[in-house]
Amino acid sequence: MSVSLSSLAEQCFLWDTESEEYSKTTVPTSRSPFLITPWKHTLPKSGSAAVEVVSTLQKHGYSAYLVGGAVRDLLLGRKPGDWDVATDAVPEKVLEIFPHALQVGVSFGVVIVGIGKARIETATFRRDGSYLDGRRPDHVEFTTDPHQDARRRDFTINALYLDPVAGTLLDPVGGVKDAQDGILRAVGVPTERFHEDGLRLMRAARFVADLGCSIHKGTSDGMRDAAATIDKIAAERIGDETVRLLLTRKPSQGFELLRTTGVLERIMPEVAALHGVAQPPDHHPEGCVWTHTMKLLDLANSPSAVLAMAALLHDVGKPSVQIHNKGRIRFPGHARRGMEISIQLLSRLRRPMRMSQAVSRMVDRHMQFYDAPQMRDATLKRFLAQENFAELLELHRLDRLAGSGDLDTWEFCCQKLEELSEEELHPTPLLTGRDLIRLGYPRGPLIGVIMEEQQTAQLEVEVTDKASVLAWLSRRFPLPK
Repeated sequence: MSVSLSSLAEQCFLWDTESEEYSKTTVPTSRSPFLITPWKHTLPKSGSAAVEVVSTLQKHGYSAYLVGGAVRDLLLGRKPGDWDVATDAVPEKVLEIFPHALQVGVSFGVVIVGIGKARIETATFRRDGSYLDGRRPDHVEFTTDPHQDARRRDFTINALYLDPVAGTLLDPVGGVKDAQDGILRAVGVPTERFHEDGLRLMRAARFVADLGCSIHKGTSDGMRDAAATIDKIAAERIGDETVRLLLTRKPSQGFELLRTTGVLERIMPEVAALHGVAQPPDHHPEGCVWTHTMKLLDLANSPSAVLAMAALLHDVGKPSVQIHNKGRIRFPGHARRGMEISIQLLSRLRRPMRMSQAVSRMVDRHMQFYDAPQMRDATLKRFLAQENFAELLELHRLDRLAGSGDLDTWEFCCQKLEELSEEELHPTPLLTGRDLIRLGYPRGPLIGVIMEEQQTAQLEVEVTDKASVLAWLSRRFPLPK
């Protein structure tokens, strides 16, 4: 995470609302050192609605800025996500100016302004009261000073205020310098910031993993001191942040920060337990289960949430089943044990049932690839044809790359998938349940048994047409005379 700031304190770009471009001018260096701008041309089109909100508020005599993550991302040359606005206009005035705005958090100074399809969170500058619940302030005090507003924010790189009309950037707490140095630093006293909102512990890990920055020692120390604050956060919110962390550019950096500060032990002790669990060096030259898992996470390229979670949990059963036998390290049944742990963990984090089922199934089956070359035709076809197999196959590839690097079984499965047609993997039943009933077979469990065995016979190419399947049926399931 880096940004060039050369000569920025001496430059300013005035925003032209019609052309959506900056015209260059010079800012006297005697002005506030916070008035700088690193943008030379245009803001992304995605920010036009937020710029309109800022411009409208300013036309009514109020101060207004773009704030938060979008400004940070612009500074770092990244694609901005959500666009937010901060202003000295109190919510009632914002609602007067934008009569169709939504009152979602007026007591906290937050109004949602709709501009076309965009929804812009517009918040009044404020000072926060005490955070008695470790999540939200018990009261807020509105202010007209953006410097006061900045002091309540989580990290310096998120406390930047961009005026797109004047083309100036207000940097009250040194966020630009920290962005330049690649440092994540809490605003003010770190322990206080984390005690105010325990979810900031996980946000810190996510920013470190996604931005590729290092964390300031005082901030990591503050995380360690405030680790217990995470206990006040709802499990669902922790689950949401875990997924966001898994989908960052380098998840291992975030998980390592959570582990070393004691946060991971409190939210996912099953994952923290992977650290230091030795593995056989011939299969895992990379090291312990934790090292292997972190390497695997970083190898994933834009994974789905299901694949990323399965990658995190695929070996979660190993610590509880590890045995040492005659100098060898083994993990008998770790996949099945991992499935059980995954179900419990994902339920605790309030993950959707569909995700829990998909992830736990992948954890349970991730070791079956090693048996694939010896499988019977029907068994192999069923294995290759199972639901979500593409992601299970990718998990196996990543698992191998993060370990010995041997991709033989992955290549075997890929070759079979190329050779087999869709009909060979998912054959259309030659006889349906209705056909069996018309032939005289009674309704009930027997129909299901016949259908399953018929599929096996088709996968084994034992039957190929109506005549052969009827002959097979009379031999395998003869009707009483």
